[in-house]
Amino acid sequence: MSIVNSAISGTFRLNEIQAAQQQAFGRVSTGLRITRAADDPAGLIASEALGARGGELDAQIRAISRQSDQLSISEAAIEASRPGVQSSIERAEIGLQQRALASERRAAETEAINTAAARSSVRDADFARESGALAGADVRQKAAIYAIKASREAQAGIIDLIA
Repeated sequence: MSIVNSAISGTFRLNEIQAAQQQAFGRVSTGLRITRAADDPAGLIASEALGARGGELDAQIRAISRQSDQLSISEAAIEASRPGVQSSIERAEIGLQQRALASERRAAETEAINTAAARSSVRDADFARESGALAGADVRQKAAIYAIKASREAQAGIIDLIA
């Protein structure tokens, strides 16, 4: 009876190994460590939060660019319509606003880069580790298949002796 149990447990073990192999293959093929919520629920939540923050930062950078463009247009209009000291003062004020926007944009761009890097470190697969896991699962699968085959041959031998 233990031979039958070992064949059944070997089949269950083979199924577990194949599931691990499929998971490692999925990670290697997509490049993502988290392909579904069951892989790492907390990591997925963090990754999605970082992705949302990245989207917010991209929108903020675009808004700053539009504001800067509008200030440039205003500066050109002032320069064309009012030459003299008064226009120089207004242009200086616009230049001050543009420098502040440029600083704000650089800060937002730096945060966007750091946010993207953090999201990548949470979500992306370690290719070397996953390739190793895939190779290990392949070896374990072959060993399990051999063990099941040996168990079945032993069962057949016992049946032949009984018969």
